[in-house]
Amino acid sequence: MSLRRKTLLIVLAVAVSLNIIVYGTAQTVLLNSFQQLEEQNARQNVQRALNTVGNELDRLSATTRDYARWDDSYAFIQGQDEEYPTNNLPDDVFTNLGLNLAVFVNNAGEIVFIKTVDLQAGSERASPAGIEDHFQPGDPLLIHADADSSVAGIILLPEGPMLVASRPVTDSFARQPSAGALIFGAFLDDAKIRQFSDSLQLPIQVQLTSDPQLPGDFQTALENGSSVVVHALSNDRVAGYALENDLYGQPALLLRVDMPRDILGQGQASVTLFLALLVVAGIVFVTLTLLLLERFVVSRLMHLSGDVNQISTSGNIGGQVSATGSDELTTLALDINAMLKALEQAQGRERERDQRLRAIVNGAPLLLWSADLNGRLTLLEGRNLDLLGLDSARDTGKAVVDVFRNIPQIITEINRALKGEEFSSLLVVKEMTFDTRYLPARGLDGAITGMIGVATNITERVMAEEALTGAYETLSRKHQELERVNELFRVTLGQVSDTVRRGAPREEITQYIEFVQTEFDRLD
Repeated sequence: MSLRRKTLLIVLAVAVSLNIIVYGTAQTVLLNSFQQLEEQNARQNVQRALNTVGNELDRLSATTRDYARWDDSYAFIQGQDEEYPTNNLPDDVFTNLGLNLAVFVNNAGEIVFIKTVDLQAGSERASPAGIEDHFQPGDPLLIHADADSSVAGIILLPEGPMLVASRPVTDSFARQPSAGALIFGAFLDDAKIRQFSDSLQLPIQVQLTSDPQLPGDFQTALENGSSVVVHALSNDRVAGYALENDLYGQPALLLRVDMPRDILGQGQASVTLFLALLVVAGIVFVTLTLLLLERFVVSRLMHLSGDVNQISTSGNIGGQVSATGSDELTTLALDINAMLKALEQAQGRERERDQRLRAIVNGAPLLLWSADLNGRLTLLEGRNLDLLGLDSARDTGKAVVDVFRNIPQIITEINRALKGEEFSSLLVVKEMTFDTRYLPARGLDGAITGMIGVATNITERVMAEEALTGAYETLSRKHQELERVNELFRVTLGQVSDTVRRGAPREEITQYIEFVQTEFDRLD
């Protein structure tokens, strides 16, 4: 793989990894932040809905106060003004005030007056079932400590929840003791809930906590136990839930506010835009990085590589690579030039040693050859190559079996050396005798890399040894003959002496002398 491609892949990998890390971080941090904002907004909207209910109770309590602190109401609850309901609480007053219920209860716990109006029809209707159970002695609606006392809350009726407010009935200046309690009530029905939704511009739903068919999301919010719970309904909607207690402090209603997930959607859009900008920034970063690397690093490295390849191809290690600038690449180029110069000097010294070695080998009665594991000659030098029909320039690099095809002994012995055997042998070629030595060549790891063979021409020595042996044999033969003559002479002299002592005739002595003469002639 080329350096440019590697650089491109590395930069792309870094840019993509960086984008993934940054996007993942942004996805986690930003979306979490937007989710927290969404939940905070949902809680605020739920609180707004609760405040709306509270404001309605405050409005209802204020309206109740207006009627409870009034001389006419004070007189009516004491039975002094029978026309009071007709004059002051006709049906249209209920409709205008948004009231469904009005009840006067005196201090004796007796219901002096009760009236219920259907706001949709705008006419009086029967009182809701179970309403009178809330007007028993000791009920919070009937207990007021002073003239400014106020009780407001939610009561649950079989017909549905109702917002109620109770005030003590006194004279207009609250100088007289309370004569009882006035209770106004308004059903928390669908119409009232739509009114709340319209005022908040948010859809609101209300469910009884005691409803056996309570929807699953309401049930989950109820089981959560928190006063306000936020739960995602879908990818597009989120809801906030709030638990509302009744007048007696018991869980009564679950209020839900639905909202679009605009905040989270904006967050996702922001993250998407951020990702797009990140991709654009990554592309710009990769492009600029590649251009700068190409300009200041890759192109110079490629130029440096081209110079080195040119020197390697030409074999001229005396060449130099270009070195421009003042950075690490310049230092590398200078180091390469220094290395090339050192190699040139080392090559010169090696050439001198090789020439001296060749001169020594060619001047001595030696033959030197080496072969690699493939059976090819890597070196062939020495005297008498021409006498053996060999030529260094021609045969170096050729297969051993081709160069020494007329000398099979050398082929066999080279193969032995290549197998790791170290030995010596005598080689006789064309009346010449060589003393040969074979050594396996090994690398730094001890593995065999080839072999080296050295042959010393010992022909003259062999001839001298043969001549010396012949002379020795001749000398031995002469010595033996001399010993025979000596023995013959000794024996003859003894016999002649014996013949003379016993006075043998002259003829006999002459015969002995002639015999000895004959034997000496034979020795010659």
